[in-house]
Amino acid sequence: TAQVTCSAWGGRVKDVKRRPTTHPQFVTGGQDGLRYWDLDPMHGLTSEPCFTSTQKRVYTCIAFSEAEDLIFAGTLTGDFVVLNTPRRLSTGELERIQLRSSVMVCSG
Repeated sequence: TAQVTCSAWGGRVKDVKRRPTTHPQFVTGGQDGLRYWDLDPMHGLTSEPCFTSTQKRVYTCIAFSEAEDLIFAGTLTGDFVVLNTPRRLSTGELERIQLRSSVMVCSG
């Protein structure tokens, strides 16, 4: 069983026109990487891994951007990754983004 050390609520999944749907979304992290969760009222809870790199990382904290289109995840070694929420792939570019500190949940 995977140990979850952090999680973040990400509001609602957005459709192709960037409108919120009825599906809540959140991300969990830990020793086995990051996992994206989608709660579809019609089909139930689904999850899929987030692809960050070939290196194994232990994630300790996660936050969504204010627009809920990016995920920031910090690791045990002090580095962090930025993920594009719609595709859940690691992105190479950083922008000036205001974080909601209320969504951060970190392990001790």
